[in-house]
Formats: sequence, C-alpha cells, structure tokens
Amino acid sequence: MKKRFVPVIIMLILAAIVTGGYLTYERYFLKTEQIEESLRVTSPTPSFKSFKSSNLNLSLELPANLQVEDGSTSILISFNDSQIVAVRNGTNYESLNDYITNSKSNLNNSIENRETLVINGHQSVKGNIGKEKLYLIYVDHAVYIISTSDTSRYNDLDQIAKSFRYTP
Repeated sequence: MKKRFVPVIIMLILAAIVTGGYLTYERYFLKTEQIEESLRVTSPTPSFKSFKSSNLNLSLELPANLQVEDGSTSILISFNDSQIVAVRNGTNYESLNDYITNSKSNLNNSIENRETLVINGHQSVKGNIGKEKLYLIYVDHAVYIISTSDTSRYNDLDQIAKSFRYTP
C-alpha cells in the first residue's frame, strides 16, 4: 500500500514544482517585459520654430503651439492663458554680477535659488523671485530678462532661455 502512494506523492511534488515555476515566470519575467515595453513608448517631440525679434536683437527657439508678440521693448510669448515675457534693459555695468549687485530693485537680495550659468557664451543667472522664475542674460551692456510666474511653464521657460542667441 505504501508503494502505491509513492508515485502519487512524486506526481504531486512534480505538479507543485511545475506550477510554482510557471507562476514565478509569469510574475517576474512577463512583468519585466511589460515594464521594458512601456519604457520604450515615448511621447511625441513637440515641434519648435525659430523666432527672431526685430527690436531686441535676439532669437529664440519656441514651441510651435504658441503666439508671439514682438513689441518695441518686450516680447510676449503666450500659451492659451499663460505667458513668458522677455525684456531687454540697457546698463552701464560691465558684468551681470555688477548689474545684480547694484540694481535699484535690490535683485542681489531678491533672487532665490540663484544659479550662475553661461548661455551660448553669455553670463547668465537663473533664479526665482517669489513664484516668478527668471533668467538674466548679460550681453554688451544689456541685460535680457526672460521670465514667467506660471509654474506649468517653467520647463518651457528653461528651453526658451537656453536657446537664446544674441543677433545684433
């Protein structure tokens, strides 16, 4: 009688091993393949357009889905209900640091999270004044300020500011 149970026990053990192996394969290997496949899916790259201001001696790469108003002293870049603004301020200072340190609007103490950069060969500073994120770019006795207070446009601002080109 014991000999009759031995093959049944062996069959049950083999069935448990096969079932456990299949469940392990399904749980770990198939999920890994699904995760890797989802990582391969990328969002479409937004299209960009070049913009050259006729008044401010600059050019920028802008997302194609926006409106641009090129004014005599500023550029207004509009996305539905939000904006990025670019202005140029003339200065007698020889550097961006001098401009910031000596500004009448107390920029030296106002700019938080300040980071010094070089954008296309020009002295630059990135930072925040309250909710306003801004880039200051110094070129030949002028400071270009590109900014927005719309947090949903911070990434667009980064891309636009880093595409800055001085075009005298």
